[in-house]
Amino acid sequence: MRKVGVWAGVATLGVAVAGWLGAGVLLGQRVQAAVEALAPAQGPGPLRLLRHERGLWRSQGQLELTLAPGCVASPAPAWVMRVDYTVSHLPLPHRLASLDWKALQQERTVAAFRAVFGEVDGLAGQGRLGLGGALQAWVPVPAWTLNRAGLTLEAAPSELQVRLDGPALGLAWTLPQLLTGGRGPAWAAGGLALDVDLTDRHRGLGQLQLTADRLETGLAQLQGLSLLTRSTAQGDRLDLSITPAVRQLQLAGVELSGLEMQWALQGLDAASVHTLVPLLGQGCGAPALSPQEGRAAAAALTRLLARGLSLGVPHLGGQSAQGALAGRLMVTLAEAPGGQPALATQLRAEGRLQVGAGLMPSGQREAALQQGWAVPQGEDLTLAFEYAEGVLRLNGQVQEVSRVPALLRAVDEALREGLAQWGGRSAGAPAAAAALPEPLPEPLPLPRPASGGGADTANPP
Repeated sequence: MRKVGVWAGVATLGVAVAGWLGAGVLLGQRVQAAVEALAPAQGPGPLRLLRHERGLWRSQGQLELTLAPGCVASPAPAWVMRVDYTVSHLPLPHRLASLDWKALQQERTVAAFRAVFGEVDGLAGQGRLGLGGALQAWVPVPAWTLNRAGLTLEAAPSELQVRLDGPALGLAWTLPQLLTGGRGPAWAAGGLALDVDLTDRHRGLGQLQLTADRLETGLAQLQGLSLLTRSTAQGDRLDLSITPAVRQLQLAGVELSGLEMQWALQGLDAASVHTLVPLLGQGCGAPALSPQEGRAAAAALTRLLARGLSLGVPHLGGQSAQGALAGRLMVTLAEAPGGQPALATQLRAEGRLQVGAGLMPSGQREAALQQGWAVPQGEDLTLAFEYAEGVLRLNGQVQEVSRVPALLRAVDEALREGLAQWGGRSAGAPAAAAALPEPLPEPLPLPRPASGGGADTANPP
């Protein structure tokens, strides 16, 4: 009876070992399929598979990585690197597979590489495939120096971490110090970090944040810098925002804190954006587009404007010992009923600015009040306006702006001519600039109530 139990245990152990080894073989097949999907032997992407040799529990291969600076049509030479990799795909309790790789420069670009990284032959790193299927990689980045147009950037050694999980992409790069030299003013930045968190890397959805603990120049000292870029989708619309912020700024004896200015593009037609971005990015702008690409870009831009959007500064803020500053400014294009952009009927705008009492010299303050640009709100000054359908209200007063609709109609005509030329020109021919009709409307006068309009009792926005 005891022998039966022993043999049963051995058989169970044998089955488990066979299953473990078989899982490694199956995982090797999955690794090969993933590599071939990520880096096809032929394709337009930056990665190209040169070879892949699959073993029972260990595979190795070689990729070619092409890094093209700027857009595709740029004459700047691309960096071409050969990436040798080894994958151990025998599963362990903490991971499914481990990865070791080294990227070496090709002979034709080694001089450009060493001009940045010195006598370093290439870059190397490690990675692992987690039990949930996420791929993580760590890349030590050596010190580097970049020279462009007489300006020198010098960076200390740093580390780059990458996480790939289905459509999601995460990236974290910490840079202890960055210095400048050469032409222009010198500055030094410390405690830099780049964090990328894309929920869908194919559509560019997610956020990117660049931060720095400090930045010192000959004129100013800044602490707590941040630049946040965010892209989100709502149905068939995209929202984009860029928010620079500074926790503390010292400039010419003045100290400011809590500075923030958010720039936003809201309600963009997603299909139009996904058409325009690759066309203009790969072609280095409109002049390099082929006739077919030009027509596609013109149709996409027409649809983008006709479907409506909003752009501007949803939030502006700052604080000093002399007072606070707060405001917003948004311009909106309503959806065009006929499917053709018409700024004269689509355009809406509204804004508000509140300035602390001590931020303006007394002479400027009095001039703003006398001319009607601002109204008092306690000790502060406030400017508020709305524009829609040819009517401008400034601080509750209807203003005379009859020339604005004429100007918008002139812009509409110039836009139609520009789109027609953009979509119909021959390959390689530069797009002619569409001129505005003459004569142009005269400059707008200083604000004053429209004759007979009187005061509008509506509250400012």
